Amino acid sequence: MRTFLFILLLGLNNLIHSNHIITHNKPYYFVDSLISKKSNSFNVISIDKQVLNTESTLKGKIIVLNFWYTGCGPCIKEIPQLNELVIKYKASKNIVFIAASLTDNTDALNFIKKRLNMQYHLVTSDSKLCELFKVNYYPTNIIIDGNGCKIYEEQGYKENTAHKLDSTINKLLNQ
Repeated sequence: MRTFLFILLLGLNNLIHSNHIITHNKPYYFVDSLISKKSNSFNVISIDKQVLNTESTLKGKIIVLNFWYTGCGPCIKEIPQLNELVIKYKASKNIVFIAASLTDNTDALNFIKKRLNMQYHLVTSDSKLCELFKVNYYPTNIIIDGNGCKIYEEQGYKENTAHKLDSTINKLLNQ
């Protein structure tokens, strides 16, 4: 009996301290950009060799970040909806969509990008964006406004994620 309890407690401890928990019921929240602190600055290079730097190429732009990984079914499931958003806002030079993957295998990501027709700028785990934004749930979507403030975050898969992202982007564009 003691052995069973020890194993159970050990398993719970590992679950609680896991860096790769997936959830489907985590809430999303909006942060008032007037009172929020600046988001973390970053400089990454996409698998297409594009430099994405918050201090230069991304300065003043709305940044939509998607955190995912190749073994996450819900992450893969939301990609077509997220692609529709990228296409919808393609004409706007004020919005950049970045997908940060836990995968560091560029060849695998190139294959997935082509197979899923992924429209986001794709960066590998080498970018350290997941660590920088303290992402522990997948998928996670974050929006950073043109002032560099994180104003939206949603953790876990939801059917209406794309709608909420779209609504937030529209609000930002119409300010």
